[in-house]
Amino acid sequence: MAPQTSIPTVANVLGTIGTVLWCVQLVPQVWRNYRTKSTEGLPAKWRTTTTTLLLISLIALFAGIQTLLIFLIRPAYHRGTSWPVTLVGVLAALLLISGYIPVPFEILKRRGRVVGIDFGFLTIDCLGAFFSLMAIATQNTVDILGVVMYSLCAAIEAGIFISQGIWLLRTRHIRHRAKEAVTAYEDFPEAQAWQENGFKFKFTVPTCRRKADTREKSSENTSASTSTTNVAGDEQSEAERAVEV
Repeated sequence: MAPQTSIPTVANVLGTIGTVLWCVQLVPQVWRNYRTKSTEGLPAKWRTTTTTLLLISLIALFAGIQTLLIFLIRPAYHRGTSWPVTLVGVLAALLLISGYIPVPFEILKRRGRVVGIDFGFLTIDCLGAFFSLMAIATQNTVDILGVVMYSLCAAIEAGIFISQGIWLLRTRHIRHRAKEAVTAYEDFPEAQAWQENGFKFKFTVPTCRRKADTREKSSENTSASTSTTNVAGDEQSEAERAVEV
C-alpha cells in the first residue's frame, strides 16, 4: 500500500483513542495481579527475577529491531516499495494472535471458566480494537491487514467474555448451593466433581485438584508434626517415670 497523503481528521481521532486505550490496557491486569499476589489462570508462571530479566531483554531487543527497521524500510517505502512493510505487518499480526494461543487451553481446563484474566483489561483491549477498526473504516483507503488483525483481536476477546457467561449460566445452581453451604466454589465437593469432568491436558493440573493436593500436603505435614510432637512427649514422660523409679 502506498503512503497515504491525506488522513481524515476523524480517522486520526479514532486511531488516537484506540492507541491510548492500548497503552493503558494492561493497568487493570497488573493491578489485579499485584492485589491478589497471584498469576493463576495466566499461561506462563516464572520467578520474579526471570520475568524482570526477560522484560528488560525484550524491551532492548524490540527497541533495536524498531530502530533497524526504520533505517531499512522507510527509504524503500517512500520509493513505493511496500512489501517490506506488509511483511512486518503480517509478522506483527501473527505474533499478536499467537499470544492468545495458551488462553483457550486454560479456559478449557476449567470448563469455560475464566480465571486470572481481568475483565477490565479485556474491555479496554476490545475497545482499542474497535476504535482502531473505526479509524480504518473512515480512512480514504482500507488497510486489509489492519482489519484482519483488529477483527481477530476483538473476536477472540469477545469469545472469552462469552465463555465466562456460559460458565456462569451452567454453574449457577452449584454456585448457589456452595454459597448456602458458606463454602468457596473451589472447595465445594460438587464443584470439584463437576470440574473433574472437564478437558484434561497432560501438561496441566485441574485447579480444584491442585488446590486439594495442596491442602492434603498441608494436612499431612500438620499430622506428621503432631505425631512427632506426641512421640517426643511420650518419650519424655517415660524418661521422667524412669527417673522417679
